[in-house]
Order: sequence, then structure tokens, then C-alpha cells
Amino acid sequence: MLKIPYSKNEYPYSMNSLKYLFLLALLCSFIAAKGQEQIGLSVENYSGISSVGLNPAWQTSNPLAWDLNLVEASQFVDNNYAYLTNTHLFHTLNNTDNIRVVFEEGTPREDEIVLDFFDTNRRKFVSVFTEVMGPSLSVRIRDYNQVGFFIKARTGVSAQRIPSELGYYAVERLDGDSIIVPQSHLSAMAWNEIGINFARKFDTYDGSFSIGTNIKFLTGYEAVYAKNNISFEGRKISGDTIAITNPDISFGATNSNFNIADGESFRRSRNGNGFGFDLGLTYIFEGNEDIYKLKLGASFIDIGNINFSRNTGDYLISFDSTQQLVSTDYEGIENPDTLLAELSRNIYNDASAIRKANSFRMGLPAAFSLQADYMVVPMFYINALFVQRLTNGNNIPLERGNLLAVTPRFEHRWGAASLPISLYNYQHLNIGLSLRFAFLTIGSDDLGSLIGKSNRFTGTDFYVGLKINPFDIGLNLGGGGGGKGNVKCYSF
Repeated sequence: MLKIPYSKNEYPYSMNSLKYLFLLALLCSFIAAKGQEQIGLSVENYSGISSVGLNPAWQTSNPLAWDLNLVEASQFVDNNYAYLTNTHLFHTLNNTDNIRVVFEEGTPREDEIVLDFFDTNRRKFVSVFTEVMGPSLSVRIRDYNQVGFFIKARTGVSAQRIPSELGYYAVERLDGDSIIVPQSHLSAMAWNEIGINFARKFDTYDGSFSIGTNIKFLTGYEAVYAKNNISFEGRKISGDTIAITNPDISFGATNSNFNIADGESFRRSRNGNGFGFDLGLTYIFEGNEDIYKLKLGASFIDIGNINFSRNTGDYLISFDSTQQLVSTDYEGIENPDTLLAELSRNIYNDASAIRKANSFRMGLPAAFSLQADYMVVPMFYINALFVQRLTNGNNIPLERGNLLAVTPRFEHRWGAASLPISLYNYQHLNIGLSLRFAFLTIGSDDLGSLIGKSNRFTGTDFYVGLKINPFDIGLNLGGGGGGKGNVKCYSF
């Protein structure tokens, strides 16, 4: 049976294990390390191939003939389920031995960081998105065509609509009462992308219009999900026992690393394949000297899925009755396959009854995005960005968070500075800073998580990129123009 601890007095694990669940999102980001949207890397006219993940047509305003990305990495973590007190990212990483969970006995010392939980009636979310982009190239051909390729390694963990009824304090206050648990799901996935980018620009009377696409070939490595398909009733009977009525819960996972022995390294297995694409449009209204005054964009990003069919199990727990789950019945079971077999045997008197299939599909974190870039004066811009997640058909979705951002930006061929002000999931307001020195970009969309201690540290964001592009760019020092570098003439 699943270990579902409900009482702080009967918690079956060490106190360290829970705090490491929260820290895992931070630490794995640096091990896997692209984040949520990495605004400082994506919206510049000199972003080149780095911008195509947000809008495949955005780079057509790049005044440079080609752009070679050497390496790019970033990570994003945010949640409203739990938080750490009086800390920031680097302070947390340097003091992991001084973290205690709020329900541990005794009074916290002044030098200790406390892991606590939000006690609100709103839905909870957890988001972890990391990415590395390897050597990637974009080239402009005959002024109007942009072609390129990219290679990415990505991971994501997402639970965007955790019911408030499953918050720690909401569960802790239960004392024989029944609750209705609404529909919800959690998913995680690690995958690679090999992508091809193509964008085409067309002249218009007042500027230019561009359309672009990314075609992505996907390799899936690891995935896990859990989905509550319908609302069901739950009731806490004691500290280690709950009763559930009429559940319909599906879950699945790749199992290529289930049986790793102590001391063995994580095995990277190709467990799935898939296909995805992005589609984007831009429209440029040109100003004086071929420098645009306004640039508008719209895009659909991360449309597609991966079918996991190797080393994979898909499971279902569904019954029209009430059954009790006792966590202590399963203490000492460390092998996940053994745990699932025992759970199935206790519910259905059959060790394999809950296994329904040997494969499942996981959807990419699909979204619709709008972009606007306005030149206030040459070399100074204001960018607006909107990202809204989309439901990916009938597949199990890996959902990204919603984002609304405004970014003032100074932009020059040899340097840039951006100040993104973003609202994540319409809840968390963040201020960031991004700096580009010629070919090196470094920044964060949540600067406070890196340098300022917070009473409620909920996540962090960081990105870095290194690229090479032409040294000679002619006279276009004011930023992106129509792309040709020439003034259009019209015949009458």
C-alpha cells in the first residue's frame, strides 16, 4: 500500500526526507540544467536561435547574418505548496544541514531554515522546468529566409491544480471528517529534442510579415504521472489509516531505474519517441532608417507528445466501494514493483490487476503566447509577453505555468540589459535582471531569489548562454530592423 503519512507523530520516515523533497526541485535543476521562459535570452533582436522556442519567427528581425549557440542552460522552480523561511538560493544550498521541518519537535535555532507549508484555500501548484541547449545554428539566406537547427535536453515536473484539500495543514486538521478530493494530476518527464527551424519574411507596405515553424523529433527517457480522473471521498481514520470511496485514479511510470542497487548510477534509457512542433507569426511596423517601431508576435509552442512504450507500466485503481489503506502494512517494502503488486493484491486479490497497459502518452507543456516589442527610442525597448498553457488533447499533460511579463530593455550590438517584471500563474510577482556582454548572457527572472533573503522562499530562476555571431553588422546598431538593412523603394 502507498505510504500516506497523516500524523506528525507517526511519520514513518526520517524528518530529513520531507525537506529534501522540497530541495530536490532546486538541486536537480543544476544537475539537469532552460527554465520557464528565460525572458532575457528570448526577446532580444540579437537572441537568434535562442528565441525560436518562444516564437519560431521572432528571429527574423535579427540584423546578423548568422547565429551560433555554443551552450545555453537555465532552470526555473516555483510553487505555492511549501516554502523555506529567511533564506535565498545560495544560502539554502550552503546550509542544507540546517533545514528543519515545521513539525519537528523543539524550537528552531536562529541559524536554522524552517520548511513550512502554505495554509490557504486556493489551489496549489508546483513547477520545475530545466533545459540545456547544445550547439545550435541559425542562418539567414537571401534576406528573406531563416533556417536553423537546435539540440535540447529538457526536464519538467508539473502539478498546476493541486486541490486545497490536499494541503498539508488541511489534511493535518482532519479528525475523522470526510473530504471530497477534486480532479487533479501531477506529471514529470525527461526528454531530448532535435529541432529544425524555418522562417520566411514577406515585405509589406509599412514593414514586414514573417511566419516560422519548428519541427521537433523527441526522445523520451523517464516519465511519471498520477491523475485523479473523478472526484472521490476520503476520510482519515487514524494516523496511518485512511478510507477512500469510489476512486478512479490512474498512474504510470517508466521503470528502467526502479531496481538500481545502492552505489549504482542512474541509467539513461530510451523509453519513448514522439513528435512536436511550434508555429509562430510576427508583424513589424518599420520606423525611420529601417529600425522597427513596433513588433508583434503570436505563437503556439510545444504542441506534441511522446509515447512511452519501453520499460513502462500504466496502472488504474478504481472501485465502487469503500476501502481502507493502512500505510504501516507496507513498511519495509523498498522495491516499487513489489509495492504495486502488494497494493493490487490487497484491493483486488490479484497481484497484477491494477496494471492496465505497458505504455502511455505524455504531452509536451503546450502554450499559446503573444509578444509585443516597442522601440521607445533607438536602443531602448519595452517588451510585453503573455503565455497561457493549453490542454494537450487526451494525452497526459506536462503543464507549464501561465506568465504575464513587461520588460524594459537597453539593446546594443555589444551589450544589453533587461529588467523583466513578471507575474507567474497570476500569483507570484517577480523582478529580474539580464545582462549581455557581447556573446555572453547571464540573468534571472527572479533576482530576489538569488540575492535577497525572503521570509517565504518558494523557488528560483537562473539562466546563462554563450554564443558566437558575426563581428561586422554594418550600420544597424539600433537593434532589429526589417532584416535587409536597406530602405525599400516603391514604383508608381
